[in-house]
Amino acid sequence: MNYYLKIFFKLIRDNKHFLITYCLIAICFLFYISFSNKGDEIVLINNYRNDFNDNFFKYSSIIAEGTFYGIFLLILGAFRFKYLFNGVITFLLAGCLTQILKKIYNLPRPIACLDECIIGTLNFVEGVKVHSQYSFPSGHSTAAFSMMFFLSLITPNKYVRILFAIIAAFMGVSRVYLFQHFLIDVLAGSFLGIFVTLIVYRFVLVQKKIVLSKWYNFSLIEILFKRNDL
Repeated sequence: MNYYLKIFFKLIRDNKHFLITYCLIAICFLFYISFSNKGDEIVLINNYRNDFNDNFFKYSSIIAEGTFYGIFLLILGAFRFKYLFNGVITFLLAGCLTQILKKIYNLPRPIACLDECIIGTLNFVEGVKVHSQYSFPSGHSTAAFSMMFFLSLITPNKYVRILFAIIAAFMGVSRVYLFQHFLIDVLAGSFLGIFVTLIVYRFVLVQKKIVLSKWYNFSLIEILFKRNDL
């Protein structure tokens, strides 16, 4: 048990820059949620709508979708198969938990529970289909923070880790901007994404047979470069 705890806390310690940045962002989210009514964040962020923000947040949201996540993992897997292995497990587990929680809570999205007078004053982003069911937690936020934290786990540079946390936050806020989720949905999704990624990574690291195996450390890129050197 002590060995498992050491691995767990080492992961936290080694990624403190990402996690501290995330905690500061989460505290800001919680502070706003505590002193505002649910939906106020939708009205507030809608006041900053313009063409640049529309495109920025629309594509920020797309990056957090499953298709992009899959491409991202395949690219990483070419450098080292363990990234693909860990990433697929993380993505599937986080996605399944998110969908289960969505079904359990079955909460309406902003368009289904805000007053019609408020909705009538809002400007929607062109080309974005607004959903009405299964608001909590935000699946895109789960994927965004899972993806960015996963990158933090394999990146040595502390400043890049901080950047990953900020990027994840923008991807999460995009769900509010696009009128798809409340801020509490984004916060819950972010925590779920980070938690699952941390647990999966820790679980794999303590499996010595997996970590030391050839298939786990296989690198297609290394093989290709060796062939070119011949």
